[in-house]
Amino acid sequence: MNDATTGNGNGVLDPGETAILNVITKNSGHADALNAPAHLTVMNGSTPYIIVQTPNYTFSNLAAGQSASASFNVVTNIITPPLTNTELQYTVTAGNGAQYNCSEVLNVTVGATPQVLMTEGTFSVCNTDFFDTGGPDGPYGLNENIVMTLTPSTPGALLKVTFNAFDVESNTGCSWDYLNIYNGTTTSAPLIGTYCGTTTPPSFTATNTSGAITFKFHSDGMVAKAGWKAYVECLGGNLTATVAAFPPDVCSGNTSQLGTLTMGGTGSYTYEWSPAEYLDNPSSPTPIATAPSTTEFSVNIYDGSNNVTGTTTVTIHEYPVAPVVTIEGNALVSSYALGNQWFNDNGMIPGATAQSYVPSEEGNYYATVTSEFNCESESSNVVHYKPVGIGDPETSDDMMVYPNPFNNQLNMSYTLTKQSPVQITVWNHLGQLVATVANETMQSAGRHDIVFNGSSIEPGIYFIRFNTGSNSAVYRVVMTK
Repeated sequence: MNDATTGNGNGVLDPGETAILNVITKNSGHADALNAPAHLTVMNGSTPYIIVQTPNYTFSNLAAGQSASASFNVVTNIITPPLTNTELQYTVTAGNGAQYNCSEVLNVTVGATPQVLMTEGTFSVCNTDFFDTGGPDGPYGLNENIVMTLTPSTPGALLKVTFNAFDVESNTGCSWDYLNIYNGTTTSAPLIGTYCGTTTPPSFTATNTSGAITFKFHSDGMVAKAGWKAYVECLGGNLTATVAAFPPDVCSGNTSQLGTLTMGGTGSYTYEWSPAEYLDNPSSPTPIATAPSTTEFSVNIYDGSNNVTGTTTVTIHEYPVAPVVTIEGNALVSSYALGNQWFNDNGMIPGATAQSYVPSEEGNYYATVTSEFNCESESSNVVHYKPVGIGDPETSDDMMVYPNPFNNQLNMSYTLTKQSPVQITVWNHLGQLVATVANETMQSAGRHDIVFNGSSIEPGIYFIRFNTGSNSAVYRVVMTK
């Protein structure tokens, strides 16, 4: 997880933060995986807490035996309780028809407590676990002499340290190994106490103007003990608020939850959000927004003495136009390069998310496309697919479209094996109907020829949909001038 560029950089996926999840993927097969799509989705129980902004990734060449990283942007809800475990479904596929695939559930904790180890220097913290140099599982080192100052990351706050475990080599007067605690930014500040042995030091809250606490640790060269675990928190401080929308990007007609992470002040807050007409409860700390278009929301937070304001924007995205599916050779091809999901008569085909799909059996197939903001289109046209070598070609309706590319005039010839309804339509690359060439409730069996006059349409890519009572096909053509 990387939150250095999009988050607060503390190495923890915090509530209200945007971060990059890198999923290391190894190709354990014997062949390279070319243009292998990977997909990351949120499992149902985790949807209130985390979203995947960029759910699709493509490995251009994942060589056999090699590992590579798939990167996904995720956003967490600002009101997610600390230490919330979320589950994400990771899937990667390869090969024609997505015949090779693997899937795994990833557990991602939101709001895990940051950790700091006894280190020389000055560090700003709030709500952090504090350990000796050995961390949570190991002993401290021998011959250590370290001075560390912790300052509150919340302006105006006071640090409070509470020890949960303590084990430092003991002797009378604590002269071998010891931890000194000072009420200030240096070891010249008032000494709160010198501690060794297994007696837990008492909790202490800084009283100096900077709110800082300084620690000095010394160990000799003889015995190293387990050390300590403490919790450092910020008390009071200036009234501050971080405001966020979850999710910040929504599809038209959907809702977003607004929220704030409010700290400092008196600890008792009231809220006033605007514009109120798009909110279910403008005085709630977490109102639900239903915006007709991209909208900036503002909130005024009052603690009885002071107030602070903040803003967040909910961006509205339209749904993508339904893809157009064509048959090219033995493959079904979507008009979208990314974001596809293929379906057949049995429903969604797991792992079939590439632009093309090679079915292994006869049936009806279609696709949907999901944008980078998780807006899913309507279903594409349904194509009936019959693999080469299955059935008798003389028993199926078929059409020839020529020339391709064409200039103004496009010939369409088809043969019906029996009396059937016929509909032939022309669609552009945006999925918009351009022309209806034929719409017959019933035509006789045999050959039929139609000429489409394209003089009124612009040059570009078009799709000819051919539907009979028992067959459906789409043909991709190019109009030139």
